[in-house]
Amino acid sequence: NSFYLPILKWKAGEKGALKDLSVKLKGKIMPLVEFVKKEKQVKTEDKKIKYISTPDVDVFKEDLQSIKDDFSDMSVLVDTKLLTDFDRESAVVSICQQVNLFEDKVYPVVYVSELNGVFSEETKNLLKEKGFCLRVLGNELALLETLVLEANEKQKIHLVIDFGVTDESVSSAVPVLIKPEI
Repeated sequence: NSFYLPILKWKAGEKGALKDLSVKLKGKIMPLVEFVKKEKQVKTEDKKIKYISTPDVDVFKEDLQSIKDDFSDMSVLVDTKLLTDFDRESAVVSICQQVNLFEDKVYPVVYVSELNGVFSEETKNLLKEKGFCLRVLGNELALLETLVLEANEKQKIHLVIDFGVTDESVSSAVPVLIKPEI
């Protein structure tokens, strides 16, 4: 049973594209959505258009509600790391507390560095109970063996290895395809 895991900035175009998919295709996709900062247009007194930032906490609430309303027929991994004015641990806890409302189809994305010291033990225990996505960046591959062993002990963990951020230390861990000489 294979599926596709696109990593998407959670904007109108991406939402529309997923929304328009058939039920069959939605069953084969598990998007990792990155909530992003938003701006809204307002008119000033002199009738000019001005853009103001939407508070990150409002973006979080709106985007999470849109997933609940419009994407209840698919599993979604939610990453709030780009909402820098919003407490990550609070966001992760909030998603975990609402997992039952999402029928166990929405999981918070957590990074290795957060599990290794940033999050409280209470939050880590909640994650283990409710389930989560562990996003391993390319430069964290040295920790992969330990993480996989830990993942086997948990029941609801999605492990995503993101090669979008790498450095030279990854080259020894990743096989390189060499084009044969003709």
